[in-house]
Amino acid sequence: MSDNLKPAFRHFTAFQSAAEEATDKEMRDRWINEGGQFLAQSGRVIQALGSEKPYKAILILEDGDTTERYFDTMRDAETFICRSTPKPAVRDTSRDESPGRS
Repeated sequence: MSDNLKPAFRHFTAFQSAAEEATDKEMRDRWINEGGQFLAQSGRVIQALGSEKPYKAILILEDGDTTERYFDTMRDAETFICRSTPKPAVRDTSRDESPGRS
């Protein structure tokens, strides 16, 4: 077989290069922070029995009103809530103690 007909194999590794990791992180950040449509205080997912789509996300808005949106999967509904609600503040755990320690 001549050299120009040999298939070019790419070396496989389970680890990513720094450039691949940076690209993946940027894509994840862009997906997570894609910009919310509105800011809600909280949200929940319930089953929507008898509906065309099986799951419903209910958001409680800042003014106390609620809004509902239907989804095909629970994951899609949860993602919608995560995008539309603020992230909780980071909790300081430096003073936490294990149970039983006095």
